[in-house]
Amino acid sequence: MKRCPKGHQYPDKLKECPVCEKDNELQTVFVRGYDKQSDTFIPSDSTPATESINMVSQQPVYEIPDIDKTVILDRRNLPQKNILTGWLIELDYEDIPVNSYQIFNKRITIGRQSGNDVVLNDNSVSGNHCSIEFQKNKYIIHDNNSANGIIIDNKAVKSQILEEDQVIILGRSKFKIKYLNS
Repeated sequence: MKRCPKGHQYPDKLKECPVCEKDNELQTVFVRGYDKQSDTFIPSDSTPATESINMVSQQPVYEIPDIDKTVILDRRNLPQKNILTGWLIELDYEDIPVNSYQIFNKRITIGRQSGNDVVLNDNSVSGNHCSIEFQKNKYIIHDNNSANGIIIDNKAVKSQILEEDQVIILGRSKFKIKYLNS
């Protein structure tokens, strides 16, 4: 793992810190409004501005319909979509990291079946073994009625908030969670 000048940790295989990279982006979004109930922005219908001539200055004037607004959003106001929040680190039998999976701010599924976000080649893991979701800056793991369950801190669990560096056992596979801003 590398650490950027601002203190964020990120995998060695990345050239730049993904958090700092996002901070440097400025986004302009054309919206008609914001729907608080669904927590989404209502997109503009992209009605073009109409051109007319100002009779005094003889300069073109562009009129934008009242329904359209240009809103410049900083990263705190952007709808949260696919934001990197951490990593699921796969460990070998000596607890040495052998693989890592990026975790975003959405639900991920883990299992043997190819439709999962994290596909494991382990016969002791169920086809759709478990899921991890990111809620209120915490990861929560949920067992999907798997045959061999989830073991955390030597205890079988159905659902639990995951703390940094806790060892998670799914069948014969072992993992740790790393939060991005830890």
